Amino acid sequence: VTGGRGPYNWQISGPSWLTLSSASGASITAAGTPPETGEFPFTVVVTDASGACREFACTVRVVVPPLQITGAESCPTATVSRTAPISVNIAGVGGREPYSWRLEGPAWLALSSNSGRSVSVSGTPGGSGPFTFTATLTDAAGTPAATFSCTFTVDSITPPDVQVSGL
Repeated sequence: VTGGRGPYNWQISGPSWLTLSSASGASITAAGTPPETGEFPFTVVVTDASGACREFACTVRVVVPPLQITGAESCPTATVSRTAPISVNIAGVGGREPYSWRLEGPAWLALSSNSGRSVSVSGTPGGSGPFTFTATLTDAAGTPAATFSCTFTVDSITPPDVQVSGL
């Protein structure tokens, strides 16, 4: 506050989750944790020692952050051995939990879980060549889905040269 005569008294009206850091002083903070998305109007009134008042009407707009999938660094970049299991760890951020996961790709890959913040995609290759899987993340708020695709190459097993002698 500038002007007027201290001490200053503050009041807030609006959503019950929004509170003031103090009821008096030259500077205050309004803060809280919204239970849902939407627009929440509130009013702050400051009164000085002489009874003069100023009213400030505001609106807080709460939005759900977009869904994102992290874990690109765990996607194999080198050729994978056909006999070695692979595992790619991914995690969801943003949106609103609970999360749901869906996997599209080779039948030999599976999700560790269909829900939760972090999951792994793992399996033992069932063939050689390039393979791609796509994990899709959805949330409880209906936020637009996030996808993560991983392409990797599985080597082919070359039979060893066998020489038979002495027959």
